[in-house]
Amino acid sequence: MSLWDGHLPDGSWIRMGTFHSRRTYSHILMGVPDQQDIQRVLDHAPTWARRLCGDPILILSPTISMDYSDPRPPSFVCCGKFRGPAKDLLECFSYLNIVWFQDQSPIEGLQLELTDSDWWNSAIDSCDSPHPSVQIEIPFLLSELRVGLRLFEQFVKLAIQHLALIFLRRE
Repeated sequence: MSLWDGHLPDGSWIRMGTFHSRRTYSHILMGVPDQQDIQRVLDHAPTWARRLCGDPILILSPTISMDYSDPRPPSFVCCGKFRGPAKDLLECFSYLNIVWFQDQSPIEGLQLELTDSDWWNSAIDSCDSPHPSVQIEIPFLLSELRVGLRLFEQFVKLAIQHLALIFLRRE
């Protein structure tokens, strides 16, 4: 189950499993943010995201709004843990923690614009997962044979070698 499902421009799926958000200027009690406040927010975003989500992190540069007398980034900073397809076929998935800024409250919807190159250049492949892995059972080939996705290539070789057995058992 995921909090958000989406697609990259190339059509590849990505899913967000964890989400964090806060107001960009929550540390300002009164007044308007100055240039130092803006820089502090931008500098602190990677530290905040790393503490919540870990590595690897991709920071999407905020669009600086010129609606005010002083330029400022959007009102909310968001961080999400995403999973997507693996780059290497022998791996199970790729993952990436993404930080982005948006004007509207995340409750109203996410404003995440991610490019293919953002994902494919920054995501890391893995088969380690806190979620159960997909497994294939073929009890008539070998007793209690369980093949994880990492061993898929060996499974195919074994299945080809025992193809005649499979057809004989079905008849």
